[in-house]
Formats: sequence, structure tokens, C-alpha cells
Amino acid sequence: GLVRAYTQSAKDALDGAGISVVRRWVAMEVPCTYGQFEQARREVETYLAYYGLPHREDRSNFDPAFTRNRIRQQVVPALASICPGFARRAGQTAALLMQDEELLSRQARDISSQARPREGGLALPAALLAQAPVPLAVRAVRQLLGELSGGNTSCSAAHLEGVLRLCRSPSPSAQFSLPRGLVARREYQLLVLEHFVPLPTLVDTPLPLP
Repeated sequence: GLVRAYTQSAKDALDGAGISVVRRWVAMEVPCTYGQFEQARREVETYLAYYGLPHREDRSNFDPAFTRNRIRQQVVPALASICPGFARRAGQTAALLMQDEELLSRQARDISSQARPREGGLALPAALLAQAPVPLAVRAVRQLLGELSGGNTSCSAAHLEGVLRLCRSPSPSAQFSLPRGLVARREYQLLVLEHFVPLPTLVDTPLPLP
């Protein structure tokens, strides 16, 4: 609930400070663990309380109907009571995992960057993925899917493993459907990732008799 879009209350505060022009918000990825967000939230709340500044909170953050709230309000305190310092250690572990992810993603990019554009998709030698370590191969596939989906790399483990099975398959023409209208197929030694193009609808056409 800490990160918010531009709100009326924020505009009022900026107007009061003499700042009347605000540039459009730009989405960007910032490496930050949930523990760091929670720490920042507590610091902001302490600051607001100290100076008596009014603020608004999203009521949904207190609704136990949402899983995230039950985790924050029930699961995390229970774990902290069993393992003192749980939140701090979880944050440290998340930071280490983030470093691992950054390294593996860079190494996977060495594979995915070898893909070449084709009409409606990308193609690269299937052996590159079939012979790569699985942690690198699945990340390379995810990166390729992101290139074809406007940066959307969301994909299930089943789909990622399906693409790898396709690369390892002896069949030179197998095919595998993917989310967002994409399809992976073998073209002999190549893996082709492309947007699915449906067959044209057949229309009955009367033929003149002689």
C-alpha cells in the first residue's frame, strides 16, 4: 500500500509546496524486497505521525479477504513468533536470491540474444536450449516470450518445460501452444516462437455446372 499513483491528496500537498507541474509517472523496475517496502512504509508512517501530516490508506490493505493481507497480518507474525528475526532474515535471503536471479538472467541472455527475427516471431537453434543447464534455458525461453509479448514474461513452469521438451524432441515438426496467442514449434534444427495465425475460414462457393 506504500506505492501509489498520483492522487488528489498528493496534488494538494504539492500545490501547497508551490509545485504545480508534475510529470507523468513512468513505470520502471526497482530491485526491492517486500521487507524493504515494509520498512519504508513504517518510516513514512513515523514521519507523518511526527509532523501530524494527514494521509490516506487503501482500505483493501486491511481486508482479510485478500491473501496478501492474511500473510502479512497472520502468517508473518506467526513465523516471527517461532523464529525471532524472521522478517529480517527473509529480507536478507530475498536479497541474495535477487543477486542470483540477476546473474542467471545475464547468462541466459547470452542464449536468448542468439535468436533471429522471422516474420511474426523469432528463431534460434533448438540445441542451444536443449543443451543449456535448465536454470538458464527456462530463463532464456522466458526472455524470448517477453520479446514477443511486449515485455510480458509471465508464463507457467509447465509452458517453459514444454518448450524445452520441444527442443529435446527428435520430432522435426512438433508444436506447442503458449499463452497470449503464441506458439512454439520445431522447424528441423530450429525452435520457432511466433504468434499463432489461424487458418482462414472456409466459405461455401457455388461452382457453375457445365
